[in-house]
Amino acid sequence: MYRVVLVDDEFLVREAVKETMDWGSRGFELKGCFQHGEDAMDYIRDNPVEVVLTDICMPYMDGLELSRLISREYPHICVVILSGYDNFEYAKQALKYRVREYILKPFSLVELGQALDGIREKLDQESRERRKLLRNREVLKSKLLMRLICGNSSAAELETELKSYGIALRGSKCMVAVGDAEIRGEDKESAELLCFAVYNIAAEIIGRSGIGYVIQKLDHQLVFLLLGNFHERWGEKAEKLFQVISDSVKDCMGIRLTIGIGCSVNSTAQLYLSYEEAEDMLEYRYSQEAGAILYRERAEKAAVFEEWEKLQENLLNAVREGEKRIAGEALFSLCMRIQESFLKKDRAKSIIIHTLSEARSMLEVMGMEGFEAYEQVNKYISQIDGKKSLEEERSALEAMFGGLVDAVAEVKDKKGNERAVLAVDYIRSHYGESSLNLQSICSYLAMSPSRFSAMFRECIGKSFVEVLSDTRMEKARELLETTSLKTYQIADKTGFTDPHYFSLAFKKATGKTPTEYAKEKRR
Repeated sequence: MYRVVLVDDEFLVREAVKETMDWGSRGFELKGCFQHGEDAMDYIRDNPVEVVLTDICMPYMDGLELSRLISREYPHICVVILSGYDNFEYAKQALKYRVREYILKPFSLVELGQALDGIREKLDQESRERRKLLRNREVLKSKLLMRLICGNSSAAELETELKSYGIALRGSKCMVAVGDAEIRGEDKESAELLCFAVYNIAAEIIGRSGIGYVIQKLDHQLVFLLLGNFHERWGEKAEKLFQVISDSVKDCMGIRLTIGIGCSVNSTAQLYLSYEEAEDMLEYRYSQEAGAILYRERAEKAAVFEEWEKLQENLLNAVREGEKRIAGEALFSLCMRIQESFLKKDRAKSIIIHTLSEARSMLEVMGMEGFEAYEQVNKYISQIDGKKSLEEERSALEAMFGGLVDAVAEVKDKKGNERAVLAVDYIRSHYGESSLNLQSICSYLAMSPSRFSAMFRECIGKSFVEVLSDTRMEKARELLETTSLKTYQIADKTGFTDPHYFSLAFKKATGKTPTEYAKEKRR
């Protein structure tokens, strides 16, 4: 919104313009109405104004004198004269004072609105041109400083040009830092404006500190150059300064600015070493939270961890067992360990890729190559470079591994039901074999006893021993009812090697001995 002041000694004119003009829709905000030029000038000296609408003939200070003072003291302000005098001398003086518009009274709101629209277009154009000039100046200044920082030119070679931008290279210590702003999903022009705003916040804070300069690069990055006569602990001061910058950018714009700090050097000729280290420190930003301040001492203090396979195994075991909550906790532990270990992007990515490869191998063993879950793992591995941070990676991995848990559980349920049916059929076909036991049926199904027992009970609702015992008792009752076989013969046919044990088991199941049962049922 452009701010407007209205000056006219006629009350009705002021009220009519104030109340009937739709200021906001035209991009303006009426900040004040005054009877004469003196009051208006007092306000202008204390408040920012872009447009003044003024009458000519007024007491104390007329509109032409007001225009003269504005053109001298505030040449950026647009003045529009509203006058009932069609006098060439007035118009000539107005041109002399760079008045933008001269509108004769009585005028219509349409006429005034058209004039304001034209002024807004001119102000917009001037604003764009000023920003362009400012950016061009900043670009030229940035190029000079980057030549110094990269070691392409010496301070002596650039001294004259740097002075023209007000840059003085003083101090016994130098340091370079590189900031990376997290700007995504914006078109090119919007992204450039956001980057420029980030630069302005950083430049203002650095300017207040009086110890350095900020350079805006073209890839959402800022380069900081700090210079001065500092004590040995000045690295801590630099860290706090950069934390203030990062926090301010986040608070003001919601953009997270991660900053890598280079080493301290003793001369501008060594700035390239500090710059290289700052760039290297930004390689850790993938594994750290966006907006972090990264420096060598922090990386060196990070704990060394090598038991990645154990964390991966915990995750894959949870997927196999269908434990979605435990799988989520295992993935969180893996990602947190990567962050705590302060790993560079390549190393962190390699751990994630290895975890995904192990998950893919697990699916292959389960015969799930053609499943959507298997294709999702392959797709994720092929697009692994698309994620910019571990935080973003973890969110995507949580969704993918959650899908894997569901897919594996579904396959296990289906295969479990199939195997449970096979097991029951096997029991019914081999119940008469005394050698039939848990180990023999597990060998037949190629499953471990623990896995088979869990699967069988989940699908059938009884244990293997219970189903085998029920089947043998069922067949024993059938033989006792329909044949004249002796007890020891029926015991042998139903898988019992000891007739006495068979009798005890039968009575426990039916409440009667085999002989009592036979006498009752054979009548």
